[in-house]
Amino acid sequence: MEPQISDRDTTKTRPRSFTRRAYLRHVRHRTLADLDKRSRGGRRALQLVKFFEAQLSGEITEAQHMAIARAATMQAIAEDALVRRLNGDTTISLKDAVALHHAAERAVRKLGAGVKVAMPLSLRERLASGDGS
Repeated sequence: MEPQISDRDTTKTRPRSFTRRAYLRHVRHRTLADLDKRSRGGRRALQLVKFFEAQLSGEITEAQHMAIARAATMQAIAEDALVRRLNGDTTISLKDAVALHHAAERAVRKLGAGVKVAMPLSLRERLASGDGS
């Protein structure tokens, strides 16, 4: 005797179908195109993408686009966390803010030698230039 396979014993392994609204709610911010350009963070990330693309010379490859997107979003997140912490938000620890900053810095460095991020002048340099404000 062969065992009989019953339909009752099988389970559905495919997820149920979603409406477009439910699908968009579950799939958030997968690429830069999905960023909300109305939010400050989204606008800042897109501003950084344009800045990094302008700094790189020549044709930008797909891998470079991915690295630029990663560096821009990480930089925007790090800046937001630092400002929130400085404004008194205690849910972000100093350790987390520093870790975010260092991760963003590494991502920007990985973009290559073509990207130059302007560093603020040190106090010694500002005093030497006569701009002590």
